[in-house]
Order: sequence, then structure tokens, then C-alpha cells
Amino acid sequence: MFRVPAYTRLLLWLVAGAGALLAVLVALLFFVDVSVFHNQIERQLSSAIGREVVIQGPLILEPSLTPRITVNGLKVTNPEWASRPFFATVDRFEIQASLLPLLQRKLKIVFVEVHGVDVQLEETSDGNNNFTFPVVEELVLQPVIKQMTLHDVSIAYQGPDWPVKRLHLEEVTARKVPGERARLTAHLTVNAVPVTVTLQAEPHQAGMLLGPWQISLLGEAGDLSL
Repeated sequence: MFRVPAYTRLLLWLVAGAGALLAVLVALLFFVDVSVFHNQIERQLSSAIGREVVIQGPLILEPSLTPRITVNGLKVTNPEWASRPFFATVDRFEIQASLLPLLQRKLKIVFVEVHGVDVQLEETSDGNNNFTFPVVEELVLQPVIKQMTLHDVSIAYQGPDWPVKRLHLEEVTARKVPGERARLTAHLTVNAVPVTVTLQAEPHQAGMLLGPWQISLLGEAGDLSL
């Protein structure tokens, strides 16, 4: 069976890590030739998540009041002991942000869209793992993300005493609209059966993000629902 806690930590890392990447990218890339700053951007992203980041493809910026940034060929390195060089690879990473809120030192992300994600989680018998990231300094700008969508996500888990387990997600979408519950929807296939999982959540008290949350979960597998 899949180790649920490991995948839960991965999803939390994806959201938190994406927020860090967004803050750095938006701060650096407004209205400039982004290719000139390729090396600097790699260093800033690496510092933001506490792991070396490599960008092998081109960087594209579409300037406007809601500029859109596309990063191609993004890779996050693994610890030296891991079985492969990269913890995660991403074919394409797109971000669109609102420019005007930056005047009030607020970073509002219209959407994040990620294509072709390949992640391998590893744990060793002595307790080491490659999905615990170092604690980094808090960013000045804390991003608010309206919608984040992951397409074609492959996740593998390798433990110390069993073969590699694999999971493929066709699409995962997280969305938060003001006044509505946060919503996470995942589409995947298990043993040739299409599965959809929908999670909705909101704080028990408005504005208390660190307190108890109210959560509802809906699952559909073929003709079955929960």
C-alpha cells in the first residue's frame, strides 16, 4: 500500500514550495529580459526552498498588469545518498500574478499551472528521507494563490524494505475564492478505474488559519461514491 503520510507531506511541500518560488520569481522578473538573469534566478529559487534548483529550458515573460511567467525544464536536486540526481522534475511551470497589489506589499497569484511533474520520494532504514526540506528564512512577500493546477503528476515512493510504489495523477486542482471554502480536486486512475477525490475545507472560525478546520471529502471510483 502507499504510505499516505509521505504523500500528504509531498502535497504540503508542493503548495509551500510553489509559494516560495512564486514570491522570488515575481519579485525578479517584472518587465525584464528574464534570460539575462537565468543564473541569479536559479540561486534565488535554491535559497527559497533550501535545495538546489536547476532550470534547463527557456524562461518566458509576458508583461502586463497581470504578467505571466513560464519556466521550462525545472529540476530540484536530491541529497547525495538518493538513488537519482533529482528529487523532482517539471516540464513546464506557469505563473500569472497581479501587479498592482505589490504596491501594498501583497503578492496575489491569479493561477499556477504545472505540467509534467515527476517526483520520487525515498526513505532509508536509518530514518533519512529526501522529502524533508531545510528551514529557510521567511519571505518578505507572502503569496496568496487563487488557483493551482498540476497536470500529469507521477509520484513514486521507495522505502527501505519494499519495492517502489507508484501513483499517477492526471490532474490536481486547488482553488480558493474569497467567501468560499478552499477546494482540492484530484483525478487519477487506480487499476484502470477512474477515481475522483474532492476535498473542501475552511477554518472553524473565520480568519483563524492555524485553528481547527471543517473538512468535507467526496470520493468517486467508477460507479461507487463515498
